[in-house]
Amino acid sequence: MQHLHYRQLCLEMEPMELNKTKNVDRLGFRRVVCKGIFDKKKSIYVGPKPRSMSKGSENGFYVITPLFPIPNEPNSVKSPILVNRGWVPWYWKEKSLASIEADVVVDAATNKSRKANKPVSSGSQQNLLSKFWYNFNKPMIAEKQVSGDMHVEVVGIVRKSEITGILVPPNDPSSGKWFFVDVLELAKAMGFGEDTIYIEKTNKDMNENRPYPVPRHVQDLIRSKGVPLDNYFYSFLWYCLSVACFSKSSTIFMGRYKL
Repeated sequence: MQHLHYRQLCLEMEPMELNKTKNVDRLGFRRVVCKGIFDKKKSIYVGPKPRSMSKGSENGFYVITPLFPIPNEPNSVKSPILVNRGWVPWYWKEKSLASIEADVVVDAATNKSRKANKPVSSGSQQNLLSKFWYNFNKPMIAEKQVSGDMHVEVVGIVRKSEITGILVPPNDPSSGKWFFVDVLELAKAMGFGEDTIYIEKTNKDMNENRPYPVPRHVQDLIRSKGVPLDNYFYSFLWYCLSVACFSKSSTIFMGRYKL
């Protein structure tokens, strides 16, 4: 209980500026605030992840999006960070894949028209998918690509990689399959360094109809470190049922074979 109380106090405190935080490993559950620019085209979907609601549960994904520095803005992040923007339904990933495929088709058509009358040697040919991943992994955003309405402020907590169970399959970055949050792997896939910070966005709004993505509610972080609270309820329920069944069976057995 003392640990939960401490966690609640941390989450209720005013967020610290990430740029002024010297040691993020000592933050615990203290929230941080940072500014930057989301590059949503580079988002990675991790899951499936269930979302518990009053009407039941629904499978979806966490959407992890890189937050880039704002050029010539001293209050923005100094280097790219990863942000878990929250939970989204499964069709978000389908739309993202469709958008990527469309971009690849347009890129191919443009490339073909430019080289229609030019001889191309085998050594200069570039695989389209490789070109796409090269563009995906560009680590910065050019100043001419930035407008004021792209600036965002993120409030969340610094997190580590997820601790997985034996039933969770390994991530397969080469095929775009991510089953759990591995900060180092995600940073590598996006072309960032090993010291990349990962922030999970939080909110205090209990409205289930809020727009997607739905950030993690602070109460979930207070109650549970890594396992949804519903899982504890189910485990306790099955434990009670098992004890009740065992007691009843023992009573029947002893009564039947009583000498």
